[in-house]
Amino acid sequence: MGFGSQIPVWVEPALDGNIARIKKLLPELADKELLALSAAGINIDQAEIALSELEVPEAFSLYEAFWVRQTQLSDKPYIAIAIYKKD
Repeated sequence: MGFGSQIPVWVEPALDGNIARIKKLLPELADKELLALSAAGINIDQAEIALSELEVPEAFSLYEAFWVRQTQLSDKPYIAIAIYKKD
């Protein structure tokens, strides 16, 4: 993550699709059905737009979102990540 922000503990497991780990790190979500989505872009705006275009089942609402910049060379170095919880 750029600009000196602290990366939330759930980001890495969300990128890996590890829902069980997210639930361990965020106990308030332990009994919830979760969905972790991510999308990449050439800049943060493009990554966030790509994320917003992903289909999220109607029963889920956004819990938290964040973005990171990959340090390795990539044509789309920015990644927007979001966790959704089932209401």
